[in-house]
Amino acid sequence: MPPIERQPNFVIATLLKFTNYLCLNGCIANAEHAGEARESIQTLLTVCADLCGPFVADVGNDKMYAKQALRTALGKGVCGSRAEFCMLFAKGASLGECGDFVKAARTAHLLRSIAEMDHLIVQDAFGEGGWPLEFRAAVARLLSQHAPNEKEAPRTTALRLSNQRLDQKLSETMVLDLIVLVGFVVVNNPQLQETICDGWGVLKTLCTLPANWLVSETRSHALLPTLIALSERKETAAIIASELNMKILDDFMKNPQSQEIKLIQVIKQTKNKKGKK
Repeated sequence: MPPIERQPNFVIATLLKFTNYLCLNGCIANAEHAGEARESIQTLLTVCADLCGPFVADVGNDKMYAKQALRTALGKGVCGSRAEFCMLFAKGASLGECGDFVKAARTAHLLRSIAEMDHLIVQDAFGEGGWPLEFRAAVARLLSQHAPNEKEAPRTTALRLSNQRLDQKLSETMVLDLIVLVGFVVVNNPQLQETICDGWGVLKTLCTLPANWLVSETRSHALLPTLIALSERKETAAIIASELNMKILDDFMKNPQSQEIKLIQVIKQTKNKKGKK
């Protein structure tokens, strides 16, 4: 699902009020048990989370109220998305069927939107019990199937879409969402960093993406902030340094354009707080 276009402020304010109403009405909280209506509610929830995400708009207190309502309504199960995201792989789904792939892609984008709104929601969701391991397995499998390899060609997929370009575009969009999601899940969280970075699966894919992922704006703005978040852990930083010049990450952190990226803002805010102590 592509990012929503930013509408005039009065339209955004109206939609935020609607988001607040949906949360208070119990619609989102009950989505996990909504049967056939579940997918429609999740799509609507994604739009709501996008609206509450990082962008400049003068909408008074509407955005703050909508975010608070969403936090309460989502719960630790994130409207059932946590289980759905990991369940596809627990059952051994190959994602060869278009329907399974679309479910995974839709859920990945929903979780990214929620993370950009408030990363603590996804950290709480995937930080308890055995969910960190489930999350790592799901991400590793999705990336191994759909991330491009060193030769800059998409990995072999079998979505059976009539348009090969559409197939590749959908795969890349999901990969970008996953990479950003990983960054928000691990940022400033040593416990999740240790669990998710254990082993070589996720890190290998991120460190061996094609060279054009370091220069393409859309791709680098997803990949580099996540690598910076992962490198907060010394052991992980050493692995990244063996595959990538760390000056690239340092330069990206200082780039004025990077300051608009939400994950970079979260990282810098924490560093500033530590510096004041």
